[in-house]
Amino acid sequence: MTILKAGGLIAAALGLLAAGLASLAWRDGGNAASRSTARAAGPPVPAFASSRDATAVLLAARATSAPTTGPSKRRNMLDWQRALYDSQTTASAFAQAVDAAETGDLGALREIHDLLVTCQPVMQYVREGGEREKWMSGQLTPPNGIRWFEPFYDRCAAIANASAFATLPADAGKLTAAYWTQLAVGFDDPLFKSFAIAEYAGHAQAREYIATELNEVLRSADMTAWRDLGGRLFDLGLTADKAVGVALIQVACARGYDCTRAATDARSQALFEELTLLLDQQDWEAIERLVPLDGVAFSKQE
Repeated sequence: MTILKAGGLIAAALGLLAAGLASLAWRDGGNAASRSTARAAGPPVPAFASSRDATAVLLAARATSAPTTGPSKRRNMLDWQRALYDSQTTASAFAQAVDAAETGDLGALREIHDLLVTCQPVMQYVREGGEREKWMSGQLTPPNGIRWFEPFYDRCAAIANASAFATLPADAGKLTAAYWTQLAVGFDDPLFKSFAIAEYAGHAQAREYIATELNEVLRSADMTAWRDLGGRLFDLGLTADKAVGVALIQVACARGYDCTRAATDARSQALFEELTLLLDQQDWEAIERLVPLDGVAFSKQE
């Protein structure tokens, strides 16, 4: 599937899939008080998270947030992308996506999150009275060093200037990626579980926690999450056999993603065929056995 957006990343930018794969675009809380329905407590925040307050708060949202029943008819991801990434419709589509996301539409939520990850500097700049020409001339360098081109600037500025969001600060609440991250965690979005795996991959005590999150991603059969997880397994060294990550991506691509940029090999192809069969059979235990946490990321810790 052709991704229409500048690939979202965790908190800015990440992603590479080397050794036979061309680079694949990946995807990376505000006020949860508006969500009034309580839910059963989720997995406890790992003890080792105490020194990482921001992430711990987001993970703790599982115990305080609950999904609600969303609309029966929803736009698909491409529809949201088309509407959000056309500067003429960005503001109205963003308002609609906010309503949909808060009722549990994960497709809308993911698109909002990705857009805000990259729009944040532009929206802040616009709200502070910055001039478009100055930004575009390159005289002002964004905090992360990325140069924002015209179409991108215009869609971000459309959100910042929209009357519907005039009372919302550009650096807090619904106009931040952090707000939607917290909401996604509350909804148990499998894509954000993949993000959490990457967040905790470097912790020696994290293996059991990562294994739980990984198995939940696999059992979700969410191909967006599988594709993201595949890249992380490959890049972070979470599995000894790098073909496992490649195969997960191949399965996701076979079920809707564009794999024309991704190469494969005999081992990855064999795993791809096995995973596809097991996924059709919903044999989750067999799938989990094919994705062991036996990579260098853990061998270094033992």
